[in-house]
Amino acid sequence: MLPTPQRRTRSGQRLSVKSAHARGRPDHALILFFMQPHLIEQASKVIPSTQFLVNVMSRRVRQLMNGHRPLVETNLRMGLADIALTEIIEGKVTFERTVGFIAEPIAPRPPRASDGPSEPRAA
Repeated sequence: MLPTPQRRTRSGQRLSVKSAHARGRPDHALILFFMQPHLIEQASKVIPSTQFLVNVMSRRVRQLMNGHRPLVETNLRMGLADIALTEIIEGKVTFERTVGFIAEPIAPRPPRASDGPSEPRAA
């Protein structure tokens, strides 16, 4: 049986894959769990927003999983997330912020019968 990989959180508490699942952590916390910390630090200098970094990286990892070729030289020990981070660090993968983005309004849904009585029924 292989030992469960463990790292420590910022507060010094031990964190394992099992405990991350049990605590209901989001998937990106598990993605960051298996990556090399020095790559995360360097990539966060290129893309300072953690949310943008996770989104760009996860999209690139998905592309690599679907058969796209890496844009950087790799070795056998590099995982897909490490390859994606290296591509971000070297400027091979970028992102674009759209200025003035306006979310489309959500159309109101029609009331359902289960929402409550809309009209009294005639007996």
